[in-house]
Amino acid sequence: MSPFRYSPLLATGLFLLSTAAPASTNEASEAVGIRGHRNLIHFTSEGRQKVPVDLSSVPIEAWVQRLDGSFDYYPGAGASDGTFVVPSVPAGVTYTLRVGDELPWFSSVERRLDLSEHKLGRVSQRTPDLSTPLVFDVAAMRPWLPGDMLQLISANAGMVVIDLHSGFDEGPPTAGDTELAQASFNLAWSSQNLLVDAAQGDSAMLTHLSASATGDSRSLTEVFIPAPFTTPEGQTTLLQGSFTEVAQTEQLSYEFHEAAFAPALADVHPRAERTPGRQPALLVSVLPAGKGPGFFSSIPDLLDADLHEGSPALPLRYGNPFPPEWPAVASVFYPVSVTFALGGTVPTRQSGGLSYTNPLRKVVGRPLAPLLTPVRRLSIDGAVASVDQSLTSLTPTLSWSAPAVGTPSAHEVSIRRLFVSGTRTVAAFGARIRTVQSHVTLPPGVLIPGASYIMSVRAFRQGDLDLSRHPLRTDFPVANATAFTGILTTP
Repeated sequence: MSPFRYSPLLATGLFLLSTAAPASTNEASEAVGIRGHRNLIHFTSEGRQKVPVDLSSVPIEAWVQRLDGSFDYYPGAGASDGTFVVPSVPAGVTYTLRVGDELPWFSSVERRLDLSEHKLGRVSQRTPDLSTPLVFDVAAMRPWLPGDMLQLISANAGMVVIDLHSGFDEGPPTAGDTELAQASFNLAWSSQNLLVDAAQGDSAMLTHLSASATGDSRSLTEVFIPAPFTTPEGQTTLLQGSFTEVAQTEQLSYEFHEAAFAPALADVHPRAERTPGRQPALLVSVLPAGKGPGFFSSIPDLLDADLHEGSPALPLRYGNPFPPEWPAVASVFYPVSVTFALGGTVPTRQSGGLSYTNPLRKVVGRPLAPLLTPVRRLSIDGAVASVDQSLTSLTPTLSWSAPAVGTPSAHEVSIRRLFVSGTRTVAAFGARIRTVQSHVTLPPGVLIPGASYIMSVRAFRQGDLDLSRHPLRTDFPVANATAFTGILTTP
């Protein structure tokens, strides 16, 4: 299964942007205050559609930190046309901006921000509130094997379900099954599932990725394309038909060497290890809206293969039933994790790893190697951060030096509070703090007294984009590498 099923830009957090001086006299002459706008740019079957996000009821506010560490507060306001303003913020100072709870927070000296994002699918997409079963009766399926996958794609509706088989009410197919018989999938169970409407140009495809005889790869082998349909909310929709074989005309080989990735473990954490039971992986996927908008959180897969030392004896083969304007990308994932435990409890395992995604043509035909490794020399308030320790402040400063490989577009600091639940240590995600700089000072309220935390710094790259004024943009290559602190106890 693909490890790249997330959308890190949508998590609540903070984004610390460059504190460089303004680049033009126009910027320098701007009056005090912060202005910005937010649009969703939908990629549909009819092209791009830009829609402003109604910010009129969204809480908007900013804080400015004084030299003594305290903060001044500035209320702001948004409008229905997607614009917002926070007046009276002094010129030349760094502010922290909150625009509702769905976005990260942003900290910057920039006085103009574009918080627009790309989104797959038409403007009117919606998740049903009422139970809306989608039932599959599909014959002529290749015999099901452990490790097989089913994916449902309706690009114009904005829906890509990468693990449809695990969401069936009766569970996934059993080994040897050659059909889907009354396999029911409820569109209401996840916000990622969306209503399909043939009248608005929606269509759908159900793909079957079959496991190899050795079980270490899955390739797209067959597809079911139903006639255009609509899923009325609160009603059951039955899809009937048969799978069609997809010619295995695509093939690739790879050259993988553990030695290209393993040295980065030392920068992840002193206890970091390649995650037990997980193999490095190579995925080939397609971009439903083309390369232009960058990376969506979920995209359809063509091939999902474990990586082994050296090169495969024979090329890996797969089929591609998608439109030619959907370009192929390759993703490489090297799984790394660190365990943390409070007292004598069973530890929690926190995953990090090295990963990157690039157009397929830029990955095949050359040895696989990370495009980005973790930040180095991680410290907190001047002390080595990988060591378990007690903090002296609730607003500590986390800092680091540049990675050994690659140049990040920005960094994301994740704060996770540790709890004991029964006999186990568990981690609860808190704020995410993003910065293009090499340090972050946590503002008041992120940490609470007498608690235990771990923090991670994920260096990431979004092509060659400058994220200072457009912090939610994406581009290729996408690359990620994560470093962890030790357990940090607050005063």
